[in-house]
Amino acid sequence: MIQYVLIQTLLAGKPARARFNQNWLSKQFTRRGIKMEKQRLVIGSRTILRSGHVQDNLRPVEFEGELLASHTDFSGDDTRGITESLYRTLDGRLVVYVEDWSRWQGEPTIYRLVAVEDDDFEPGGRFELLGRQAGLVGPLSLDQALNG
Repeated sequence: MIQYVLIQTLLAGKPARARFNQNWLSKQFTRRGIKMEKQRLVIGSRTILRSGHVQDNLRPVEFEGELLASHTDFSGDDTRGITESLYRTLDGRLVVYVEDWSRWQGEPTIYRLVAVEDDDFEPGGRFELLGRQAGLVGPLSLDQALNG
């Protein structure tokens, strides 16, 4: 949480495009001697078969970074959904960990990492909600609110 507050402090007053300057932010972390936690995730898929056996091709992924925001969208009767988690890596990159999950036997749960671009946080972008939750995106302009 301390790193999150520091990120918000470092970014305060910066224009939106400057907020995504990964090199600048990485230098700020290095200069302040910040050590981020090791994140341990998996990518691939896992399926629980009707027999109860588990079939997977999961591969572990490790990196130093910090969880900035997370969001889950449920579908149907809450037995399926997508959880998206936004991470900032030690070198300043932003990545989203996507878990497309199902609690139904025979349906796979898919885990993947997605590199994030500036436009992904803009209004209508694929990770707009995560960007807002992490404080990376400012409020909508009046025109955006009226036209969106």
